[in-house]
Amino acid sequence: MRVLHLTSSNINAAAYDATTEHLFIQFKRKMGEPDNWYVYTYVPMRLVVEFLFAESHGEFFAKHIRNWYIAEKLNADKIAKFGLEP
Repeated sequence: MRVLHLTSSNINAAAYDATTEHLFIQFKRKMGEPDNWYVYTYVPMRLVVEFLFAESHGEFFAKHIRNWYIAEKLNADKIAKFGLEP
């Protein structure tokens, strides 16, 4: 799975597994450093494409993903399992 680093004040990176429809998002801390990873389940690919091409990733996420899909904060074991960290 490929991790894409985004130009956003709130979101550091994203990755998508089309087989499981899992969208992985890493947020930023207040000072801009990478923060926690979350996985959002059953997010359709068409919505992920719109998210990646949105003018504002943060606004699109807040409006179309945050409160619409089940989220889980990932611990270190799951981050490694999904290959989200180098």
